[in-house]
Amino acid sequence: MNFGGLLGRAVWLRRQKPTQTCERCGLHYVPEEHEQCPHCGSLSETGLQQLKAQIAREQLGSRRVGVWFAGAALVILFVLLLISSR
Repeated sequence: MNFGGLLGRAVWLRRQKPTQTCERCGLHYVPEEHEQCPHCGSLSETGLQQLKAQIAREQLGSRRVGVWFAGAALVILFVLLLISSR
């Protein structure tokens, strides 16, 4: 077990400032650093809709990459099981 990494992670998490979820766009921001959401605070309603569409596209792309990696892992697992059964 890597205790140095765990300790470093604990220190990093301790230094993080609390975030708040924006009610308009759903993204997180640090209210101590910004009066309003830096993502959508200056956007009009059409700009907000474009931002939400962009977020949805990025989430879909991430999901697709995850499915590809899961499929690749299953193929590799299957090949390793075939090799080890011989």
